[in-house]
Amino acid sequence: MAEGSEYEFHIYNSMTKQKEKFNPIVPGKVSMYVCGVTSYDFSHIGHARAYVAFDVLFRYLKHLGYEVKYVRNFTDVDDKIIKRANELGEDPLSLSNRFAQEFLTDMADLQCLPPNEQPRVSDHMDQIRDMIQKIINNNCAYTVDGDVYFSVDSFPNYGRLSGRKLEDNRAGERIAIDSRKKNPADFALWKAAKPGEISWDSPWGPGRPGWHIECSAMSLTYLTETFDIHGGGMDLIFPHHENEIAQSCAACPNSNISYWMHNGFVTANDEKMSKSVGNFFTIREVTKLYHPLALRHFLMGTHYRSPVNYSIAQIEISSEALYYIYQTLEDCDNAISQFQDEIKTSGNKYSITDEAQKSIKNLTSHLEEKLSDDLHTPTILNAALQDALRLLNKVLSMLKKKLQKPQKLSYIKSLIELEKEVRGVLDVLGLLSNSTYTEVLKQLKEKALKRAELTEENIQQQIEDRALARKNKDFKLGDLIRSNLTSKGIALMDVGSETIWRPCVPVEPAKVSDDQLLPGLSRQTCFTSNVICVPYNLIIHVQIIKRANELGEDPLSLSNRFAQEFLTDMADLQCLPPNEQPRVSDHMDQIRDMIQKIINNNCAYTVDGDVYFSVDSFPNYGRLSGRKLEDNRAGERIAIDSRKKNPADFALWKAAKPGEISWDSPWGPGRPGWHIECSAMSLTYLTETFDIHGGGMDLIFPHHENEIAQSCAACPNSNISYWMHNGFVTANDEKMSKSVGNFFTIREVTKLYHPLALRHFLMGTHYRSPVNYAIAQIEISSEALYYIYQTLEDCDNVISQFQDEIKTSGNKYSITDEAQKSIKNLRSHLEEKLSDDLHTPTILNAALQDALRLMNKVLSMLKKKLQKPQKLSYIKSLIELEKEVRGVLDVLGLLSNSTYTEVLKQLKEKALKRAELTEENIQQQIEDRALARKNKDFKLGDLIRSNLTSKGIALMDVGSETIWRPCVPVEPAKASDDQLLPGLSRSADATKP
Repeated sequence: MAEGSEYEFHIYNSMTKQKEKFNPIVPGKVSMYVCGVTSYDFSHIGHARAYVAFDVLFRYLKHLGYEVKYVRNFTDVDDKIIKRANELGEDPLSLSNRFAQEFLTDMADLQCLPPNEQPRVSDHMDQIRDMIQKIINNNCAYTVDGDVYFSVDSFPNYGRLSGRKLEDNRAGERIAIDSRKKNPADFALWKAAKPGEISWDSPWGPGRPGWHIECSAMSLTYLTETFDIHGGGMDLIFPHHENEIAQSCAACPNSNISYWMHNGFVTANDEKMSKSVGNFFTIREVTKLYHPLALRHFLMGTHYRSPVNYSIAQIEISSEALYYIYQTLEDCDNAISQFQDEIKTSGNKYSITDEAQKSIKNLTSHLEEKLSDDLHTPTILNAALQDALRLLNKVLSMLKKKLQKPQKLSYIKSLIELEKEVRGVLDVLGLLSNSTYTEVLKQLKEKALKRAELTEENIQQQIEDRALARKNKDFKLGDLIRSNLTSKGIALMDVGSETIWRPCVPVEPAKVSDDQLLPGLSRQTCFTSNVICVPYNLIIHVQIIKRANELGEDPLSLSNRFAQEFLTDMADLQCLPPNEQPRVSDHMDQIRDMIQKIINNNCAYTVDGDVYFSVDSFPNYGRLSGRKLEDNRAGERIAIDSRKKNPADFALWKAAKPGEISWDSPWGPGRPGWHIECSAMSLTYLTETFDIHGGGMDLIFPHHENEIAQSCAACPNSNISYWMHNGFVTANDEKMSKSVGNFFTIREVTKLYHPLALRHFLMGTHYRSPVNYAIAQIEISSEALYYIYQTLEDCDNVISQFQDEIKTSGNKYSITDEAQKSIKNLRSHLEEKLSDDLHTPTILNAALQDALRLMNKVLSMLKKKLQKPQKLSYIKSLIELEKEVRGVLDVLGLLSNSTYTEVLKQLKEKALKRAELTEENIQQQIEDRALARKNKDFKLGDLIRSNLTSKGIALMDVGSETIWRPCVPVEPAKASDDQLLPGLSRSADATKP
């Protein structure tokens, strides 16, 4: 632990499926091994994800004061390398070396520190052969025709990392049949040479190593048989890391790795990014258009264990965030240089401000708290670091004013200390470039020009054209030039009499109203990501009026109809009904009263039947979003309306237009503006002070910012204790939105998936993080739900079976220690994670899964012949475990009102619908497969099984019977010794719940 650190370092151990306090084997020293690339092509951003994640770990361990030995290998002997070399007519080792060098260039660009050792397989043949010989000598491997196979039956603990059992790999079902193997799950340690392939001599004949033995041999060589951390992607858990454990223990019985760490995938179009699938983007392709640190920032914006969808929109946001960081740092540097002489002469006479002191303390504490909590980088990037940068800009702004010398020097010293602290945080995160601030900003601008397909000269010409248009009072043309550039990722900024440009997130020009931001700052780009918050009020909105006109329907009737549909959807998703669900149309009196109060308090004015809120009347405007009024200069970001006192003023009441629904008011017929409605209804039902106000991140500005302003104007004591905002749901990298038209209705999704599968999917990402709409992920949630309810139904059936014995036993027998521990853990985990800002994903994937596994273990034990005391103890354990799991599901809203049997039936019906099959179709294929297997035609049997698996239907042989259940669809694929077979590919397996 770093000197003076308050926090103990905890990391998630894939072996134990929980976060654990980090205790290295040798105090003060850490040994870590991370599986490296198979170098046969340029590396993709899935690789970048892994090595950025473990670089953060490497940096943080060093920051904590540990002496770290980090080993990351190169696989330069592999089927893929041989195949690619043959295609290019190149020597395999030369080709692999070439791409290894390209990989190292990419890592340097991403500022990943070089590991202490980067061994290559081709340089370690002696060590590999020695290890294989040890395994053979220990009777854990056997030779066949020049091949050497590891015998999985020789290792009783096989499957302890992945949770798989040997019986899951029955011949003819999941593992490729090879009659030479003693067990179909046995895997190759050494492969006999094939004609034309590169090979090495060995006691078993010429050949080359299998995939798994390489890492075992190299980690043993550089880190011994026991070391601290072994890392890699989640797809390596099985079979690679599982096989590593088996063979390492077979060669060295004392072999042990303390912590197994695995990063989540990068996905593209909802599928794991992979060279073998061909759906990848290379690091080089991305960094051609974006700064490498923008890619690093993007990858660190999601917790390393969570999946992250490759998203241009998100990399654009990271690029803009990086520009903001480096512009702030450069501005600081310039200001410090300007006051250099005054700093030198002042000595230590003046101290930093209290605010700066607090910010520095907060930043230091936040960094260690979040990184010590299993490397939680997203919250560092989005919280204390942002606060420190905002304060730096505030201090820079203060230094432009006329100040007394003591105050000025205090600000300058604050600037120096804050900059130093921010640099320290960026350094630990690997975001502090080796280049100067100016060079980084220049590089970011060059990349932006490349993306926009513009030159500096093009932009300067458009700046001149806009200046001329504004001079001629042609503000419409001026806005058009500005918004067209914004749509290409170029933002114009008027600084004094000069206009400069900077990169920004591209925003398409769009028509705007009084209640919207203009091109260049749409709601979508203020806070990019997930679902619109679920509003329980019915808004009299222009979209309702427009839709009603299209359908020739009364607006209120139409809105009421869809409100009822919404309530049906909420009931399907098991959202409890709120105590109140007010509608705007029923609260016109309250809205008019509130507007009148605001007018009476001189915070609003009337113009031609419209009522506008005066933002100048509210000095704290922008305190929620961090925006300033000067950001909304006329003709730049806010629609020009000469009737407004300030272009940022917004409508409280809108005068009626011909054909629109309207209500009478003291200012003439009309309807409320967008923001006033929520203020009036929250005041009506919750008074002027209440605890929590929630919504989507897109509502922070302008909606919630305007709510605060108008509520305070009407009721000076108005106060909301906590503002909470959920992230967006994205589709094709854009925020899902009705206005954009890229949305999927709840009804469309629940037509094919159980509503609780959709709920499970949405809860699988922390509510503040963006979640990409992904069929693959909903499939996984659907399978997870099936597993939960199948386990509960099995429990229910067993408990019913032993009902009489339970009654007669009374309280004579207690539950097992393991069940007691699991219940305590589950209860504690639920409260701990929900108390930590509603962290639902870890509940779904940790203690709940452990409890379900234990329930299945107990169910399995009850099938055996047991003594009465033991049997009754197991039954009581089952009862208590089921009760606890139901309680957790109830809190999470995943406990259906239907019976377990009904839920399972519904899940199967949805699966049949997705597969476009009937129960009869499946039964026919089960019979066809049984006949094929009877005739020893295992190939046909496997084909039937894998074809059904590709449609999301899994066949399971239970005794002499074959049954089916829904599963995640997996395309059939050719498999080798080192792969799982059709129905269980590496990529698909790692995503199994």
